Formats: sequence, C-alpha cells, structure tokens
Amino acid sequence: MSAMALSSGFSQTLLPASLRDNLIGEWLFENNGNDRSVNSNHLVINNTASFEIDRYGNTNSALKFIASNTQANSIFNINLSGNAERTISFWAKFGNQGTYWNGGYNQPGGYTQTFVQWGNYSQSRAMSSWSQASGGHLWFQAHWLDIDNKTPNNLPLFNEWRMVTFVYKDSLSSAQEYLDTNIQNNSNLTLNSYGNEPTLATVATPLSIIGSAGDFIDDVRIFDRALTPTEIGQLYLAVPEPSALSLLAVGLGGLAILRRRRPVRKVARSITLLSFVFFTNLCQAQLGFDNGTTWVDVADPGKGNVSYSFKISKYETTVTQYVSFLNSVAQTSDPHGLFHGFNWRYAEPINRSGSIGNYSYSVADGFQNRAITAMNWLDAARYVNWLHNGGTSSSDTETGVYSLNGVTSLTVGTTISRNTTAKFFIPTAEEWQKAGFYDPTKNGGSGGWWASANQSATTPGDPAVMNINQAYLDPIRGYVTDVGFFTEQDSFYGTYDQSGNVWEWTEGATLSGTVGGLNGGGWDYFDGTYGSVMVGGNKAADFRKDSTGFRIGAIPEPSALSLLVIGGIVSLVGKRRSK
Repeated sequence: MSAMALSSGFSQTLLPASLRDNLIGEWLFENNGNDRSVNSNHLVINNTASFEIDRYGNTNSALKFIASNTQANSIFNINLSGNAERTISFWAKFGNQGTYWNGGYNQPGGYTQTFVQWGNYSQSRAMSSWSQASGGHLWFQAHWLDIDNKTPNNLPLFNEWRMVTFVYKDSLSSAQEYLDTNIQNNSNLTLNSYGNEPTLATVATPLSIIGSAGDFIDDVRIFDRALTPTEIGQLYLAVPEPSALSLLAVGLGGLAILRRRRPVRKVARSITLLSFVFFTNLCQAQLGFDNGTTWVDVADPGKGNVSYSFKISKYETTVTQYVSFLNSVAQTSDPHGLFHGFNWRYAEPINRSGSIGNYSYSVADGFQNRAITAMNWLDAARYVNWLHNGGTSSSDTETGVYSLNGVTSLTVGTTISRNTTAKFFIPTAEEWQKAGFYDPTKNGGSGGWWASANQSATTPGDPAVMNINQAYLDPIRGYVTDVGFFTEQDSFYGTYDQSGNVWEWTEGATLSGTVGGLNGGGWDYFDGTYGSVMVGGNKAADFRKDSTGFRIGAIPEPSALSLLVIGGIVSLVGKRRSK
C-alpha cells in the first residue's frame, strides 16, 4: 500500500529509525512551521502563505504559497556546510501555470518553482528546486553551478503531488535526483557551469523555503548523509500515523459487521482484528509537536507508587528547547518574564536581540545541549501549556494543562492542579521518583528502589558518575553539564541526570502556599542525600536559582482507545462462540 492510497485521518508520517537518526530538520506544516527533528529549528512563515489540505486530505497540513517569492525562514542555521553529504527531500504540487522572472520581465507560461535552500550567493548555496516549464526542468543549483535535468517526458501535472529528492555524496557531477522513487536519467543530466565552483561548499545559514504563488509544499526533510535508493523508497512510502479517530472508526466498523452481517462474521472478525493489530503497531504516541523531546516509557502500572503507564523526557529540558519556546511566545512581548538571568555567575546561555515587538532569541555558543537553569515552577508550567496547545506562536501559555491566568507569583494557599485533558505535564513527585529510582526487576521481580538514579545502591555522592559537588566547572559557562553527559549512568527506564546537574521541579506539594517540589539535587549541593529517591523540597512557584530546571512528562499512547475497542470485539466474538 502506498502512502498515496491511504485515506484522511492520517497526518504525521512514520520514518524508519535509520532515517530519523540522520534528520537535520523535518517540517510537516501541520498548521505551523515547527521542526520535528531534535534540532527544533522552526520556520517563521510570512503572512503570504497559508496552511491547506495535504496529499492525504488532512486540513491545515501543507503549506500553500499565496504570493510569488513567499518565504519561510528557519530561526537557526542549517549546520551542514562545506561538501558534507546531504539529502534534501520534499513533496510539492503546482497549483497554477505560474510565471518566471527573466531580465526584468514576467514570462507567461514559464517556470513555477519551489526552492529549499541555504547558504549564500557570495560563497555558494545549496538549492533543491522543482520547476515546471514548457521544456521541463528538475534541477539542483549550487551558486552558479547547476545540475539541470530536463525531463520533458515525465513532467509533473498541475495539481499533482510529487516527491522530489536530491542526493549529494562526493561531487556535483555524481549527484542524483529523484522524482518520486525514480532516479532521473543520467543521459539527461548536464552540468552547467556559470562560474568556477567545482564543489558544493555551502556555508551555514538559516533555511529558506520559497515558492511561486499557488504552489504547495509539504514534508520537507534534510538528512546529513546520502540516502540510498532503497531509503528513498522508504521515504516515499512512509506510512502515515493513524489518528485516534481513525482507529475508532475501524473498530466501530468491525463491530457493525459482526453485529449485522452474520453470514460473513468469521471473515469480518479476522479482518477487523488484523486491522487493529496493524494500526496498533503503527500508532506511536499521538503527542503532536513535542519540541524535539526524547521520551522513555515508564511502564509497570500498579508498581512503584504509580498505577498507570506514562512517558517522561529522557533528559532535562535544554537551552535549545527553551529558546524555541521563547521564539514562539516572547517575540512581541514577555509579560510573564520568561526571559531573565539564567546563569548568574558565568556567561548567559541565551542571547536576546531586537526590541519590544520584535525580539529574537538565540543559543550562546556551547550551551546548545546544556540543561536550562534558573527555572521556577511557573516557567515550567507555561512551557508545558505551550506544548499542549500546539507549540506555535499563537499557542496559549496560560491554559491547557495548568490554569495560570497570568500569575507571576502565588499567595499562600493557592492550588494549581493538572487538568484532566493534559497531553504534557510537569511530573508529580511519584512519577518523577518512579522514572528515576524504581526497578521492577529488583527483589526477584517484585520490584524495589535504588538509592541513586543510576541504578546504584549507594547514596549519591560520587562526582565521577553525576554532576554534584561543583565538580565540573567550565570557566566560561559554569557548572551545568550537557544533558546525558554521564552516558552510562541511566535509570532502569532510561532517564539521565535525575541525580545531580540541576534540581528538577515536580507538581504538587504538601506545604501551604507551594505548588511544586524540587527533586534530585543539583551541581551546587555537596550533600549527596539530596539526589536520593525520597529527598526533595517544596518551594514557592516563583522560586528560582541558577541550579533549578525541569523535565516533562506526557500521556500514555492513545492505543488504549484501540485496545478498548479490540476488547469489545474479542468479547463479542466470545459471546457468539458461546451461543
């Protein structure tokens, strides 16, 4: 089954792990310009573009260019420069005939074109373009050096989605271009030199996506290696994730067949159950945009003081992730003080430029993967509200998971609870403790607790295996390390740094006037007991210091819904067999 044959109810595509590991950026345009790769290099899209129906029939899931030369630009550089291997791939559709600007004149019936590019003309530019004209051109340009593949017998039709892929490995002369899964005929491939540049040699600049009025683009992906023809086939046939609604529809359809079409009930049972096995295996966490979070699953419900399964971030929230948040919600203004001093004794990890109404934030050199610090509970709560509401510039920070209503401090006795519809959240103390310290295999399989969050029976205190005791001083950047710095010191469920590095906020408290707790100890504490499982401290929601941070949790996979319907089907099958 090809991706093109699947019905609506599907949106995000599932890539094989071998492809996801090499993503530099992934933009699916699901009502936003967010980058779903770990780099969180989101696009700023101008108001001459809109979100429209994609090739699966999903609304607000593809980008349409309304005006000529509409641009979407990334907030960070594409850090893939020089002659490094790369693959650029995207889906595009020509919506009208278009024109081509040539010598200062619009040429009717000329090119309509879509560019995915970075670099600059003063040195060189990586550019993947799909152009329609009377002769037909599919081409890749590096400054004034073009690979121009004329394909008059394989022209895309207007209003037809096609996948375009450019693969660069060793040199432009050996570069490959694909339309869908078909490599373009090398006999048609010509190398047109308008300058003297024998190699690609691009520089790192932000990504720009440019299109002609009326054209569409979707599923833009950049990889840091040359994909093989087999992998390009996998990319083309990437199976869309089923929505919970589509799973429910399959289940209900199966129930209807079983109830009303008794003569074919045996076949219907098999089809319905096989469909659910297929869809359930495909259905990963339907969390939507998660700002590049890496998750671990905390299973074993009913054990470790938590009665349900959930997800928790593998690492503490990073500076890069927080900058993505600031660039979404604090560009025009910052009424909640989300930008503030983060590293009180050393260099600041975040730079802010511009003025009120037009702020821009960037990560200072060397801080990309360091844990964000000086977070209070309200900072963390606004971050998860933003994620819950879609992670866009229009996503509310005041409602969704926690109802904050603009507060920047709380009076004694104030209670803020997690809303029942939360997709993301600050973990409770029990969730946080289970993720870091519980091991269901201890005590002969009955389960038990470790003293440290690195599966150690020894109370935290050794700076060789965790960031405590002010042991890791960078004279410029301070004491906080990159998340996951201690690569083999993970918990049973796979989290890192729950003992040491930064204190982590949890939701809920036992003292009046507080809404959160701090757990796990940080780089600044010598007493290792603060990193042990049962030790933490309740603090006011507006408390912060240069060693406080957070990690986030998320809802379990929505396959619970499909399992519920499967259970109903199995139950029904059982009843009929018993009659």
